[in-house]
Formats: sequence, structure tokens, C-alpha cells
Amino acid sequence: MTGMLLKLDSSLIKNATPEDFTVNFSNLLIDQPYEIALINMNLWYSWYNIADFYNNNDIRISNGAKWINITIPNGIYDIEQLNDFIKRRFTAANEDADTAKIIPNQSSLRVIIELKQNCQFDLSRSDLHKILGFEKKIVKKTEEGSEPVDITRGVDVLCAHCNIVSGSYDNNMASDILYSFNPASEPGSLISVSPINPVYLPVCVQNDIQYITMKLTDQKSRPINLNGQHVNYLLHLRPRKQAT
Repeated sequence: MTGMLLKLDSSLIKNATPEDFTVNFSNLLIDQPYEIALINMNLWYSWYNIADFYNNNDIRISNGAKWINITIPNGIYDIEQLNDFIKRRFTAANEDADTAKIIPNQSSLRVIIELKQNCQFDLSRSDLHKILGFEKKIVKKTEEGSEPVDITRGVDVLCAHCNIVSGSYDNNMASDILYSFNPASEPGSLISVSPINPVYLPVCVQNDIQYITMKLTDQKSRPINLNGQHVNYLLHLRPRKQAT
């Protein structure tokens, strides 16, 4: 493998933000057109789908006699875990744990909010309704959501951006995306990406690369918050092959 291997590791940079960090160089000289590819990438599945900073962790439920406010702690949840948390919250308040249930319907890809008689489930207080596939409203009887569940909060693809990349497009817009992939891993697990056939893209810098910035977003260009868990990249920089 000719050219240069560049290991960029957010954990080795003081006060680095793992999802958007910069490595400075003092002598990374290139004397001709170069191209670059991702060889390996390692990060933890650590971004939340429910959190106060997404404004989707606040609900309240009525048992027919009073309302119980529920704040869901920041974290990564599936439907079963959400349902379990609500049951624990009711149990802790000495209330009937089966007052309200969130039940997945695997056939329709939706969820059912099951309520006991005279109970209500208030989804108007935050954006949790978007994850559950409901309108922003108070559910007053057992009901299935009108939309499919969006448990990932719409984060379906991760995009690794590199500031020295050219020749990349996001739809019809020029982009600095070096690589994108579907994070098909369990929450809390290590994600290791090693493309079988690395795609080389032109480097837009000439002569002297002073710094490289690596940034993670989802497919909608929204920043990915790794909650302090570090990420490292292995990049291959090589002279661009001339057309024959």
C-alpha cells in the first residue's frame, strides 16, 4: 500500500469533541494531486434517541383520578424498555403498573397505547409522540399510532465527513462525506467499519495539509452526539492515479 496511513483518534486530543474534532499537522506535504479513503473506523453506539435536549422525554398519564408526570432519563430505549420504565414509575408511586401500556405491533410496525378505563396518556408535552408514531395529542382510549414507530429518531445512516474531501455529493449538493453506513449494531456496542473495497475521493487541498477535521452526522446532516465516547479513523492518503 503506497502513500500514507493517517490514524485520527479523538481520545488523543485534549478537550476534543469526538463527533467533530480536528487534527493539526505541521509537515503533511503533498507534491501532486492526492486522493483519500476510509480504511477503518471505530466508535460506540452511544447516541441517545430520547433526551431532554431533543425535547422528547416528558409525558404525563392520568389514572382517572390524577395526573402523574413522568420524565424519562436521557438514554437509548426500545419500546419494551419505555414500557418497563413507565410501569416502574407507576409502581414507585404506589399506582397500578398496568394503567397504561405501550405495546409494539410487529405486523403494522406501529405501537398501541393500551389504557384502562377513564385513563389518559398525554403526548402533547414533548416530541415523544414522533418516536411512538402518534399525533401530538392526549390519547383518551386504547389506540394504535397513525404512523410507523421511529425508535431511532430518524437516525438511519451515519455519515463520516472529512474537510479535505471533494468529489462527493449529497443528492445534488457538493459534500465532504467520505463514507456512510447503516449502524446495524446493538445500542451500547462497539461499531467497527472496514470497507472491503475502499472508495478513494480527490483531496481538495494542494501542497500542504495543515489540518483534517472529521465530523459525524446522520443522513439529514444532523450532528451525532456520542456523549463523550471517542471515535478513531484510519485513512489512506495516496497520489491520485492519472487517467490513461
